[in-house]
This record gives sequence, C-alpha cells and structure tokens, in this order.
Amino acid sequence: MKYFNFVLCQPFLEPPDSTKIKMRFFRYIFFISLVFLAQLLLAQSKPSIMVEPLDPDVPPGAIADTVREWVLNILHGGGGELDTASIKYKGNIAAFGKFWRGEVAGIGVDSGLILSTGPVMDARGNNASGAATYKFNDYHGPPSGDSSIWRMYRDWFSQVDESIVIPYDTLGDAAVLEFWYKPYGKEINLTYVFASEEYPSSKFTSPQPDVDLTGYTGAGSQMMDFMGVFITSHPNTDTTNLAQVYGPDPPPPNAPPAWVNVYQINANKTASLFRPNPKIEDGNPDVNLGTEFDGMTKTFGPSGTLVIRKQVTPCIRQKVKIAIADFYYNAPEQYPEHNGYSINSGVFLEEGSFRGDQMSNPHPRWTIDYKFENTSGGSGNFGEQIIENCSDLLVTFTLDEPVSILRTYEIPFRIESNIYRDSIDVHYEGSMSDALIANDTIVFVDGASIRTVRVSARNIHEDSPIQVKFVYKTDPCDGPLPPIGGGSFSGKIFFDLRHNDPITFTFDPTPGFKQYEAYCKETIDLNVVNETNGGVIPLRYTWPSNPVPPVATYSHTVNNSPDFVAVTVTDGCNNETEGTVKIINKPIELQTIPTLSFCAPGMSQQVEAHWMPVNDYPGYNFVPNLTNWSNITDTPPSLIGNGNPFTINYDDNYFEQIWLCEYNVTDVCGNGATGDFNVDQTGTLDIGDDKYICKGESVELLTFTPSMGDDPNNYKWYEHSVSPSNEIGVGPNIIVSPPDTTKYILYILDKCNNVQYDSLIVFVDHFLPTIAISPSSAEVCPGEIVTFTANTANVWLWTPGGETTQSITRNETVPGVYTYTLTASSDYCIDKEISASYEVFPQPSPAFSFTPDEEACTGEDIQFTYGSDATGKELNWDFGDGTNSTIPNPVHAYTDPNTYTVYLHVQQYICDNDTSMTVLVNPLPAPNFTADVDEGCLPVDVHFTDQSQDIFPGAVYEWNLGDGTSSSVQNPSHTYNTAGLFSISLKVSNTERCFAEIFKPNLIQVNPNPTADFEADPWISTMDRPDIDFNNLSIADSAWYDFLWDFGDGNSSSDENPSHTYTAPGDYYISLRVETINGCWDTTLAMVALTEEVRLFIPNAFTPNGDGVNDVFEIKGTPITDFNLYIYDRWGGKVWSTHNYENQWDGTDESGNLVPPGSYMYQITGTDYRRFPVSYKGTVNVVR
Repeated sequence: MKYFNFVLCQPFLEPPDSTKIKMRFFRYIFFISLVFLAQLLLAQSKPSIMVEPLDPDVPPGAIADTVREWVLNILHGGGGELDTASIKYKGNIAAFGKFWRGEVAGIGVDSGLILSTGPVMDARGNNASGAATYKFNDYHGPPSGDSSIWRMYRDWFSQVDESIVIPYDTLGDAAVLEFWYKPYGKEINLTYVFASEEYPSSKFTSPQPDVDLTGYTGAGSQMMDFMGVFITSHPNTDTTNLAQVYGPDPPPPNAPPAWVNVYQINANKTASLFRPNPKIEDGNPDVNLGTEFDGMTKTFGPSGTLVIRKQVTPCIRQKVKIAIADFYYNAPEQYPEHNGYSINSGVFLEEGSFRGDQMSNPHPRWTIDYKFENTSGGSGNFGEQIIENCSDLLVTFTLDEPVSILRTYEIPFRIESNIYRDSIDVHYEGSMSDALIANDTIVFVDGASIRTVRVSARNIHEDSPIQVKFVYKTDPCDGPLPPIGGGSFSGKIFFDLRHNDPITFTFDPTPGFKQYEAYCKETIDLNVVNETNGGVIPLRYTWPSNPVPPVATYSHTVNNSPDFVAVTVTDGCNNETEGTVKIINKPIELQTIPTLSFCAPGMSQQVEAHWMPVNDYPGYNFVPNLTNWSNITDTPPSLIGNGNPFTINYDDNYFEQIWLCEYNVTDVCGNGATGDFNVDQTGTLDIGDDKYICKGESVELLTFTPSMGDDPNNYKWYEHSVSPSNEIGVGPNIIVSPPDTTKYILYILDKCNNVQYDSLIVFVDHFLPTIAISPSSAEVCPGEIVTFTANTANVWLWTPGGETTQSITRNETVPGVYTYTLTASSDYCIDKEISASYEVFPQPSPAFSFTPDEEACTGEDIQFTYGSDATGKELNWDFGDGTNSTIPNPVHAYTDPNTYTVYLHVQQYICDNDTSMTVLVNPLPAPNFTADVDEGCLPVDVHFTDQSQDIFPGAVYEWNLGDGTSSSVQNPSHTYNTAGLFSISLKVSNTERCFAEIFKPNLIQVNPNPTADFEADPWISTMDRPDIDFNNLSIADSAWYDFLWDFGDGNSSSDENPSHTYTAPGDYYISLRVETINGCWDTTLAMVALTEEVRLFIPNAFTPNGDGVNDVFEIKGTPITDFNLYIYDRWGGKVWSTHNYENQWDGTDESGNLVPPGSYMYQITGTDYRRFPVSYKGTVNVVR
C-alpha cells in the first residue's frame, strides 16, 4: 500500500488575524476530509496478497534448492516428470517468490509463484497511489535480458520498421524460470495472470505518474514489458511464445503478434480479458485489489482463453521457459539510470496448474510395494519364492492422485517366463479377489488410487530352473526399448517358482520303515533326513519326546527288541507325513566260560554269564531268573538250576569224565543267547583254548582246577615267548597283555596233591583301522565328491551316516570342516576308531550386474559390477569382443553393435565359478550429411542428403534447418526465403538412448538480392535542357559487380552514375540491371520525358504535421521561366506566394503562422522555353 504526505504551505505575507483564523479553519476541514477519504479508500480495499521472495542471506546452493522445491511442490501439479537438476532461475533473487491469499486479494488465482521485473515484495498492497515506485533501485549496471524475450522485441519492432535493429542490451530486469519436463499426456497446461504497472492508474488523474503503454503505436523511448512462455522439444530451436490472446493456437496469417501484454489486453481493446485495479465491484468503481499492479489479465480455469495448452508428444522431453523482461529503446549510456526499466510487470503462476496432462484425464505417477506372503498357515519364510498353494507375491500400486470418476487408468505388466506363464495367475486383491487380470494390465476405475494384485502359481510340476520376473512400468513413459529382440519394462521383481511337492520317504518298501541295528540299552542317533523327499523347506521333524526346538537328529535309547520310533515331518507349507524307525537289537555276544576242572567228587565252582559289549550301556543286564543252566550231556538234557551267578557241582554220574554244561540268558530287552562250557572231572588241568586279542588289549588267563586250599602259590604262570621260560605270576588267574603272540604255561599243585601243567597261546591281532581320503589334499569345493576308503576289516561303521561299507562318498555343499569317524573290526580287534576330516571351501559367487542393464550404445561406457566382496578372489572378465579384464568393477565400451555374452570367471583358493550375461549393444549413429548447394541468391533451394553411418531401419531424424524450420525425413529439401548464414544440425536416434547429433555452423549462405533503384535529375525536361543525370540508388549487402543502363533510345552505359543527352522529345523507359559480386542481381524500370511543352504534377492535398511525410505542397515537372505561385484562401485573400520554382509551401502564411486546415486555391504562371505563356489553377487541401 502506498501512503501520501500532505504539506500545508503558509503564504509569504502574513494575513490579518481574522484571515488567519479562517485559513486555519479551512485547513482543518480539508485535513479531516482527507483522513475520511483515506479511511474510505482503505475500507474499500481487498486484503493484500502475501508474498515471500527468495532469501538473499543464504548461500547460492540453498537458493537453488529453494527454487527447485518451489517448482516441484508448488508449481507442478502432476502428469509428468521434472528434471530436478535442470530447474534454474536467472535474475535478481528479489524478483522471484511465492504468493498466497490471491483469491481474497482479487487477482484471480489463490497461490503459486510470481516472476517480476521488480521486487516481488512490492507486488503487495492496494494500489493506493498508482505511483511508479515499483522498480529495482539498484539496477544501474549492465542490463539483464533474455534471448527469447529479445527475439520477441525484435519481431515486434519489425512490424513497425524492418530497418530497426534492437540491441540485446536494451533489455533489463529479466526474471527467467526454466527446466526440462517430460509430459505423460498429450498436453502441457499452465494457468497464469499477467499484471503490470504500465496500465494507467484509474484512481488518480492529476497528476498521473504511471506510464500508459496500452495505446502503443510505434518505437519510442519506452516500450511495454514482455512476458513469454516457451515450450519446445529442441533447446536450440526458436519457439513461439504461447502466452497469446489467441490461446495456444498460432495467430491468423498476417496478424501482428498477439502476445499477452498491456497493448493487447486492456480496458479499451479486450475488456473481457482485463481486470483493472481499482475495479468496479457491486457498483463501486473504486475497489482496490490486494496488489500494487494497476491492471491484470483474467483467467477462466482450464478452458480459459489465457491458459497455456501446448499440444505435445507424450514422454518426449520439453524445454520449458517462463520469462518476463523490461525494455528501454534508447542506448543505456545516455542515462545515469535506466528509467525505461522503472515501470514494472509481473506474472502470477497458479499453484499446481503446470501439468503434463489434462486435469480431466490425468496421467499420474505411481509407487509400488511388494511382499511375499505364506498363504498355507505354515511357518516358512520363503523369501522371494512363489510356491503353489503356499506362497504368493502381493504387489501394491499406489497412484499419486486418484483416477477421475468415469475414467480408467491402466498400468501394464508382464510375467517374463516362456515356460511357466500359463501356470501363473494374477488377480486383484480385495473386492475383486476372484477376478483374474486380463491382458496383463492393471486397471484403476471410479476414482481409485490403490490397487493390489496377487501373483500365484498353479499346476507346477517341477521347480523352475531359472528365475521368473514380474516386470511393470515404473512411470507412464516406461516401455520396452527397441529394436533388437524387443525389450521389457524397467520395474522388475524377481522370484523363484517352486512346486509344492508332497513329503515322502524313500524307505525300503518291504519293511516300510528305516532300520537301525543297536545293542539293548544303547543310545543311538536317529535321522531320516536323507530318506525324506519333497516338501518345501524348512522341514520340521517331530519325535516322541517332542524336543524344543525340533531336531532332525534324535537321540534314542533302545528299550525293546525290536524297538519302534515314530517321526512326523512337517514342511514350511504345512504339509506333513508320518514315518517309523525300526531298531533291531544286535545279537548278544557272550564271554567264554573256560572249562571247569574237578579232580575229586564233592568239588564245586561258581560261574557267571557275562556279555561282551563295546561300551558299558547303563541299565543293561541279564534277567537272573531267566538264566538257566543245564547238563546237555544227559539224554534228554537236564536242568541244573537258574540264576546268575550260579554254582556248578561235581556230577557223580560222570566220574572222571567230561560233561557239557549249557546256559541260556535273556536280557532286559528280551533278547536271548546260549552258551556252553565243559566240566572236566577227569582231574586234568585245563586252562582253556588259545586266546585271541587285539594288540594293546589284555586277556585274563584262568583255571578252574581245584587247588590245595586257597594258597595262590599253588598256581605258577610262565611266559614261554623266550627260553628259558619266565615266571610271570601266581594265583588261579592272571591278566596278560603281550605285544605279540605268546605261549603261556600254568603249573599247579591241585587239590588232589598232584602237580599238573597246561599251556595255551595268546594270539595278538595287530589290526589298526586306516582311512585314505580322495582327493589326498582333503580340500574340495561345494558339491565335489570326497571318498573315504578304509583298510581291510571285517566290519566298518561310519559316523555320521551309519554306512557299513569299506568306502563312503560325500558331496557337501556348505563350506566348512567335516569330520567322519570309522569304527572298524577285524577278527579280534573290535570297534577300533579313527577319524579323518576334510574341508569344503567356499564356492565364490560369480554374480555380477552392469549399467545400463537394458541397452547400451557403441562407444558408451558400461559399468560392470561384481556382486560380492572381491577380497581374496581372482576375477577374469571376458567381454565377448576379444577383450578381458581382471579388476572387480571394470568399465568397458563396445565398438560394434551386437548382443555380447560376457563371461566372468572367479577363482577363490581352490574353488572357482563361472557365469555369463548378455549385453545388448545397439549402434550409436554417426550422423553426417551433405548439401547440394551451400551458397546462393534468394530464394535458395537446398537438398540435404543423409550420409550417416550405423543407422537402424526406422531411425528417427531430427533436422534443424537453421531458419526456425525442422524436418523429420531422411533427406529433406528446403527453400530459404531469407538471407543470412544458416547453421544446420542433424540428430539421428536409433533408439531412445542411442542417438547422436552433428552441427555444421554457417553451412548455408543465402545472399540477399540487391534492390535496384535510381533517380533521374530531372525526371522530365524540355528540349532546351536535354541532359539528364542518373544516380544509382540501388541497395546491396555486398560490393557491386556490374551496372547496365538502357536509356531507351538505343544507348546504354555501365557507369554507376551516368549522364545522358537526348536528341529528340519523347517518353523514354530507362532500365537498370545491377549485380553484386555474389552474382545476385535485380532490375528496375522508370520513365523520363523530354517534351516541348510544360508538364506539371500538382498534388491535391498535403499534411504539414512535421512527421516528414507529405509535409509540403511540392510541384514537380518541367521548369518554367518567370515562375509565379500564388496561394489564396476561399475568400480570395492571398495567403502565400513565391517566384522560385524550387520553393515549396509548408502550410504557413507569409507571416509564418499555420493556416487552418481546409481547401486553398493555387495559381501558377510563367513561360516555357519557347517563351509561350503557361498558366495553371486549382485547389489543394491542407490536412492536419
């Protein structure tokens, strides 16, 4: 708002007191009236708009960030993609800002951005004064302009006078916002309001400080401000200002530029498009709007005349420029301050109105979110896998704005799998969950903005060997890339497709379960993992005691013979099956009871049945009352008794004989065994059969021969491995551990007082188990076979695994150290253990990626990136074109187009891996062309011939022919109708990515034709003066080459300014042909007359207004001797006279005063060269 300063001045002479009192009274009344008037004006003002300019106190980078933020979040309404990095503002930072509260202020748009040729903060207010204070006071340096606005001024002035040259520095206070934009629709829209202080202030008429440029008629010291909106797909091509009164369409032919400015839109010319400030509202003509501007344009929403609606090709980038600038025609150095820049203008850009589509048919962007969902109720988390009836893919598409009611919006997708496409269903979630999606297109209807689809599998009979892709458009411009092999969308979700196998066991079909062998009360590990087929991991094994967490290997103590253990297997998809493990008891191995020796009746000996276990298994025992002892020499055998231990008595029925005692045992698991031993009643010493032991083991040598009392000295043992024998101990038994096979002798004094001896041999078995590993290094890669081979033995048992073969193989896939234990037995070395280990080293991943991944161009750097940590690995890249690399992340460029297979070999210690990927390389065109003509005279017809190399069929050609025209044909022809030097550019696009451009500056030179013209002095003469001078007035931009005059009487000349003497009266047609050094020519024809009588050419009107055109009453023709010219008014009064043929009447009387407009009579008298009298009379009109 502007305020007034009132100064009440005292007169120089003091009046009388009464007079002073009256004057003070009237001053008071005047002051009160002004206050009342100011309050009335304020009461009739609308609230001011609110404006926030760019902050001058922050770094330039922060200012640029603010500009980008405002354009993205305020100006842009959707329907396209802004190139954020390209958003730039050029101009004084005070001339750009954001505004709000525009509707209540009455400017027609509520909020948005403002560009101005002055400080945007001064746009606030209520136009209280209309004074021209809205300017940049610090603009005293070089002007700041804009090339597009400068061309507008140049074209505007050419309508007035083609000879006017507009220097670039006549522009100032330019504010320019520009960026690159990719529209999704066929139209770019923008709503704006142009406002200016160059409109006349309608509130204060005296004095009138504002400059009224609405009635502009020609070039002057000041010129109206211009604003423009330019949208083009080629940044080097001049484009039309779209801010026009006619709207987005070009103006009619031969019409002057209809750009929006104060001259085209004002109260007198286009009142329907103009809003004055103050304006008439509810009958009140003095309502101040909430802005300082004196007037502005109206806008009527998306269908309004002044809304930008630029028809474009969807998804083709457009350069957008919105600019406004001031103008001062006179050279700036003439003035200390550019006063021509003082009266400023602005443009309000409505918030959200810049769109790349139509509001009625929006093309929104979208985001996607996806997850893999277990649908079976099982516990499996399968990652990126789709499993039939178990795991689905859910993909949610969210639009950034809802679809219009009664319209649809489509997002295509693809399932990239030629083998399994028919087995993959895609349907909507929610209310349309049963509807399969047709045509691989997601459809949004009825104002929807979110749509979720479910991707599931059916009739999958085996796992997919390769990954399947759900590909989708990432934005409305995303699409398959041509041309080799088609293409795909850039959005990708990878997943594995798996068959939901039922769980089965590979048990031997005859027993129907897995069998183990174990001793009674032995605790063993049970495992059915290797016998489990199918199912979807993770698999969960449930055993009788239900361990938590579940275990695959279950420890079980054998309690029965046979023993049965049930197991249930459940997979991640909640499938389950049951199986049984059967444990068969190993046979009872009884310790040998040596022969009992009795030398006389009445003797007895206690014996006990023992087994020979590998380990001591807690709880194992023979059931005593189920251990029976019998004399099987009797016929039939006779039961002696039961119990364990048990006493054997001398049998009187076998006096001095040997009888056989048999015993039967039953253990706690119900297993039975039978053993026997001899009872020797002959009295002969017997220490048993030879013994067999394993080296390092001990064996007890004993006798059951009755001794003389209990004196152990009655027993003497000798070792006979050397000579003489060596006594090694006394007593009825002795424990020995010979290193080698040894003979032992026992001497006794028996109970019958007889000396006896007996001997046996303890054979020593030197068996030790060994394991040979193949490969001998015991180092392998995942999946490679390792063979363990044992030496010769009777029994082998490998753990883990439980195999009983001499050799086993393994092919572990998980890196780590694996240890296997061999328990082997020979004839007498039982369950000897040895362990061996091998290490599985990691298999390095060969996975890699490359950018760009869909398509590259010849000569373009492709970044290959190894997907894992390269530490400790050797990498060898083969790019398929004969070149290699060994670095982890190489950059490579291909010189020839092709589909290349890139191989990567990765070596990590002993393990290596390979993979390959294909790279599509399309040719980068090498544009070139020739022109059949490179120089000529107007008009010049040029045919351009494409000489480009590496071009696809159907390549796109974009010619810029240098004069504002373009072409898309391969070999265009063009006619240049204006002179100048024209630079030609050709852009050739094989694909959207593979394009190149060539620019040939000043290739075509179009020389202007000269304009032939001359004057004759005189044009008409009498035969007394037959000499006529001809002056060449031709115009050319280069040096003259030739002149050819034809004087019409058979004579000619090649002089530039010849003279010629005619010999006979007549009318002669003079022709002049001029030619420049460029070969451009022109001709003109005019007539001169040689006469014997006087010929005068007398005008009937003239306009003496000082404009230099038709300002005098000029008489032309043959000279007259004794010439007299008299001018009379309508009443016959002489106004002016002359006696000189060369004098001309300028519309003044003889006193120099201007005569009134009207009709005046003239009279001309004199004599011709033959002295005949001459007289002319007539009227002439003075027009002012």
